[in-house]
Amino acid sequence: MADRFLVQLPTGAGKTRTIVEAIADFYTALDSDAVPPSTLWLAHAEELCEQAIDAFRLVWRVKDLPEFKIVRFYGPFNPPPYEADGAFIVGTFQKTVGLP
Repeated sequence: MADRFLVQLPTGAGKTRTIVEAIADFYTALDSDAVPPSTLWLAHAEELCEQAIDAFRLVWRVKDLPEFKIVRFYGPFNPPPYEADGAFIVGTFQKTVGLP
């Protein structure tokens, strides 16, 4: 399995949904007893962060996958580091690198 990849699609073609589906397939393939790894999703705008969370929730519900913790790390959200263990972490570049 590749450890890196690039997805390039035109605006509105479904990049978010495509990647969220790939993440769901990855987690489905894990051993059911394994602690799921954290996933970090970065975007440059809070609106895109919310879009990713909505897509993530929809795909998880449609695929009937076990509940998965979502941690927001943008805008006013400042979760403690331990909350990120085994979570879908969604943040902005600005917040992640500590820019205003």
